[in-house]
Formats: sequence, C-alpha cells, structure tokens
Amino acid sequence: MHLFFSNVLLLFISVFGLPFKRKYVANGDGTITDVVTGLMWQQSMGEAVNYWTAINRTEDVTTGGYTDWRMPTMKELFSLILYSGQADGTDHVKFFIDDIFDQPLGNTSAEDGREIDAQTWSARIYNGSVMNNNLTSAFGVNFVDGRVKAYPVQLAKYARYVRGNDAYGINQFQNNGDGTISDISSGLMWMETNNYTAMDWGNALAFAARCQLAGYSDWRLPTIKELHSIVDYSKSQGEAAIDETFFQITQITDMGGNPWYPFYWSSSTLLDGDQPGDHAVYQAFGRALGIIDNQVIDVHGAGAIRSDPKSGNREDFPGHYHGFQGDIQYVFNYVRLVRDISTNGLTQSLNYPIIETGITVCYDDTHELQSCPTNNEAFYGQDGSFAEVEDAEGKSGMLSSLLTILLVALGVCVITIVIWLCYKRWRLREFESVKDGPGELAQLNSPHPIF
Repeated sequence: MHLFFSNVLLLFISVFGLPFKRKYVANGDGTITDVVTGLMWQQSMGEAVNYWTAINRTEDVTTGGYTDWRMPTMKELFSLILYSGQADGTDHVKFFIDDIFDQPLGNTSAEDGREIDAQTWSARIYNGSVMNNNLTSAFGVNFVDGRVKAYPVQLAKYARYVRGNDAYGINQFQNNGDGTISDISSGLMWMETNNYTAMDWGNALAFAARCQLAGYSDWRLPTIKELHSIVDYSKSQGEAAIDETFFQITQITDMGGNPWYPFYWSSSTLLDGDQPGDHAVYQAFGRALGIIDNQVIDVHGAGAIRSDPKSGNREDFPGHYHGFQGDIQYVFNYVRLVRDISTNGLTQSLNYPIIETGITVCYDDTHELQSCPTNNEAFYGQDGSFAEVEDAEGKSGMLSSLLTILLVALGVCVITIVIWLCYKRWRLREFESVKDGPGELAQLNSPHPIF
C-alpha cells in the first residue's frame, strides 16, 4: 500500500511538477533543432578561441546554409545543460550536454591542462571583475563539470552559435498582489521574497514541502534551471542579480563584512568528486565568493552557478577550500520557492519553457538511493523532491493510515456487493426453474426417473 501511494505521488510530480522534456532533431547539415525552445544550434564548435574572436566570427558563419547565427545569451546556452552529467574533480566522466552535440574536452597535454577546461562562451559580458584582476570577463557554461562562471575574455574557450526564437530567456513578470510573482514567459510562479533563515539542503526541501503561501500548497524547491531563469545578468557586481522591481531579496554581509546577496539552493544534485551526490547546486544572486590571499573576493561573478555540500555542522560554515579558486562554502543557503502556473503541458504558449535537468536517479542528502521512492527515504525523485513519511505530530502517518482504511473498506464493500449480486442472480434462476418446470423437478426427485 505504501508503494502504491509513493508511485501515485511520483506520478503526480512527474505530470505537474517537472519542466519540459528535451527534444532535439539532428538536421543532417551540422545543425540541431531544439523542438521545445525553438532554438537551432550548431552541432560542433571548432577550435577554442577568445571571446572577441568568437563574437566576430558570427558574421561569417554559414552552418546549414543560414547566415543569422549569433552568440547565445546565458539563458539560451544554459537551456542545453543536463545534470545527469558527471565530473571527478578535474576529470571528465559524462558530459553535461546531450550526446547529440559534439563536446570537446580540455587539452590535458598543455601545461596545467585539465579535461574540464572546455568551457563555452555566452554573449554576456560581466559588469564587474573577477579575481581582482580588473580584466574584462564574460560568462560561460561548462558542459564538462556543470558549472557557470565568468572568464577573462582573452582566454580560449569554445563557441556554439544559435539562431531562432529571439524571445527565449526574456521574462514577463507579473505581481499578483499576494506575495507571489508570475513569469508569463516560463509558466512559473515565484515567492516574491525569500525565506529569512539560511538552511541546509534537506531543510530547504522540507521548507518547500510544508509551505502554504497565497492559498497554494504545491510549492517546491526550484531546479537549477528554473532558478537560473530569474537571474538578471545585466546587473553590476555590487547589485543583486535579480529584478528588484518585482522580487525582494535579503541582503547580508559576507565573511569579510561587506554587503552581499547570498547563494540560493536549487533542488538539483551535482555529481562530482569522490562521493557523487553529496553536493547540491546553488545559484549566486550576488558575488560568487572565494578567499584568495586571505581576502574575500568575487572569484566567479554574480550569477555564477556552483555547488555546496548538502549538509554539515552549522559551526563549521562558512568555510573555504584550497582547490579551484578558494570557493567559500556556505552550506546554509537561502531559499526562493516556485510552483507551476499551469499544468497543461503546452509549450506553444510559452516563450521561455524551462527544460528538464536530466536527473533521473534519486538521492538522499549524501548518497544515491537504490530505489525511489520508498516509504522510509526522505529525499527522492528528480532533483530531490521531498516526501515526508511522518511529521513531528504524526499527521502524515495518520493521513496515510486513514486512506489505507478507506481503501480497504471500499474494497470490502465492492466484494460484498459482488457476492450479494451473485447470490440474488442464483436465487432468481432457482425461482424461474421452479416456476417453469415443477413436473421436471418432481421427475428428477423421483426414485425412478423416466428418461
């Protein structure tokens, strides 16, 4: 019975709570059409080039016979990422992009070369500086390790050009006057403000499961692709990377005592490192912080996407590690919940449909689960949906028991009715036999029947 309820819940989430499934078509001319977003992409990218070279080459690209290719926006480029990918530190395990696309690895024969050094440029210049180097930088997406950050424009990265659907990634926000904001372009409804207490990943999922806001109870922790959809990359380094004419965002101080807009949890698990599954992906709506030479600085840019351990002792965080760029790990991050405005599944009416993350396996806060869902696991499903077996007062367990009793009672009633109908039919046939043929009955009951 518990398995029945679990499967029903999973089916409900799969129908009503997930982004659109990706659907690509290879056109046989070096182009890939994304049927859901309406975007067309180059299948291959050629050699790595610096940002300005990538921009200038758009004027000469004729892939598939088209001449209107452009550098993708961050929203367009990020639509391609899949968090079914996996890295192991600096090494590639599985690409974070569909296999229909050609994706290179970094040149490991170069000095300090790493397989993950195969990032893809977006068109977005960062309005700020990273690593305190005062160099112009632009955002890119890493389809080898699943991260987003800003890179100095003189570095060699890859460029995958796009065409079509100029409206993709453009939000149409609407204030509903009840503490919620709707995005008509994506079909998503958001909390106008965030929660006011930093929490680990498990508690963030629990917060979403218990949330009652504006008369809705189907709030969820957003996937990283949903959360990324409301980032405003036009903002400068010291601002919140979100439209503050619609959204309220908590301002706190960083480890250096400077004003800062914090990291926000997504529900998406990152597969990386020695224990894949123990990190979840976060979206930076302010500077992406690290410590270099004992100084707290912006190492990746406001709007970057990284990951934190899903849980830990609160007294141990924030802290930082010495790999990469000294990223500061907060672990206790903030939350902004989301729900679907419409569940009709139609993409034609949306300019900005959010594509699935590709996550299909299930995780608790540290490990992949052997099966999902089960009745005694707290975290399961795509992107860590939360299922409570029983809350502190036992209400969930009581509800489950009541439903079980009702179903059993219904089954008993159905069986009783069937038996009663069969009995009535048998009695009617016996009556008809007696009425129509008493002589025959008498003959059959005689000790000397006549044949």
